[in-house]
Amino acid sequence: MNKFKQGDIVWANFSPSVGQEMKGKHPTATISLPTWTYSDIIFMVV
Repeated sequence: MNKFKQGDIVWANFSPSVGQEMKGKHPTATISLPTWTYSDIIFMVV
């Protein structure tokens, strides 16, 4: 499993989606707090 740091640019797959939500792979910037990046579940991107 990759360990991402705050500010890293990563590709995220937003599929499946519903309605007009973003679909497919898109570059994202991580904004997770450093303590969150050690979790297997919580990961925040923009």
